[in-house]
Amino acid sequence: MNDNTAKELVPASLVSMLSPFVTKELFSTKTGLRPDQVRGQSQRKNLPMIKIGKFNLVNVAMLAYKDAYFQGLILIETPAQTAEQFAQACGLSERFIESRLDKDIPRTKVGRLGLVNVAELYRRCLNAE
Repeated sequence: MNDNTAKELVPASLVSMLSPFVTKELFSTKTGLRPDQVRGQSQRKNLPMIKIGKFNLVNVAMLAYKDAYFQGLILIETPAQTAEQFAQACGLSERFIESRLDKDIPRTKVGRLGLVNVAELYRRCLNAE
């Protein structure tokens, strides 16, 4: 295979994420970077950020998508989650998530349940500037 052709996808190249964005604190914990390093990288625009309500969050969907070595697919484990589950995945409070449903955070109905539409959030995060 020459250098100009795309590499074949292999199952090991799948990236699994529960949330398309996380708090800076959770990103720091998951990556091993110090909180001040994450803050500095976001201020220098080296980390893609997305604003949800009053929070600037690390746009991990865009980070994975834009990675020069990323050759795989993003696997959305759960396209819809409860506010509680989504809050745990992204590092925000459940109360905040519920307050932003149908504003910054899309909702999907499953029967009588109103769930966070994670699949739509991924689309928004990948289209964020």
